[in-house]
Amino acid sequence: MAPAPMQMFDIPFATVFCLQLTLPSAPVTYHLNKTEPIDFHFVNGHVETPAAPGIAGNYEGPFYRFFNMDETFSYGDGVVVKWPRDSVPSPEEQMREMQDRFLKDVDTSPACDLVKAVLEKEDANPFDGILGFSEGASIAARLLLDASDERLKRRPKFAIFLCGIPPIEAEPVGMLLADNTSRRIDLPTAHITGSKDVFLPAGMALHNLCQKESAARFDHGGGHTVPWGLKQTQGIARAIRATVERWKTDDSALS
Repeated sequence: MAPAPMQMFDIPFATVFCLQLTLPSAPVTYHLNKTEPIDFHFVNGHVETPAAPGIAGNYEGPFYRFFNMDETFSYGDGVVVKWPRDSVPSPEEQMREMQDRFLKDVDTSPACDLVKAVLEKEDANPFDGILGFSEGASIAARLLLDASDERLKRRPKFAIFLCGIPPIEAEPVGMLLADNTSRRIDLPTAHITGSKDVFLPAGMALHNLCQKESAARFDHGGGHTVPWGLKQTQGIARAIRATVERWKTDDSALS
């Protein structure tokens, strides 16, 4: 199954700037491009890292991430740390445990500067939306909340978070969570999560940072990845398109 050829359309339905997501997006792109296409532009992180479980052997390296974390948090000897999802009362509480154990020395500013530099190279920043996978979602969310820093020349009109992680403030280092900040991402968002993802509380905590009325969620039932199954990729594509269409509808109402 190959993506539908982009040249069959003159103008894309939307243009999206993507952080750290390449090959796994191909089936989703295929379903999106059956109608009006959504044009994706990708950028990787700048920190080289070992392949995650399920990636090595399936994709060629090198592999990159946006910021370093304690390696015991990430994959250790090949098994992702499992969080006590049933014993902690809220996603925010679980994120505080994660932060205290593994994120004390994380600096996301270089990654934000990298993304800003890439955007500044684009002519007039042609992107309508922003998409982030895992750490990329964290960087995207921080840029969206950091409006006063003007890291984005033209603020995206919608955001897509896949297996997301909440944004991390630089000084002092700490996660921005719904119960420790009044700031919210107030544009249409799609939250793609997996019920078997050990980082599911992170995705839910990011969801809670967004305006509820315009935050859609789709659970593909898998782990910390973008699945290739037909029903899963169709569901992800529907959630993305619904978010883009919500932006289009809201934009038309305001014009």
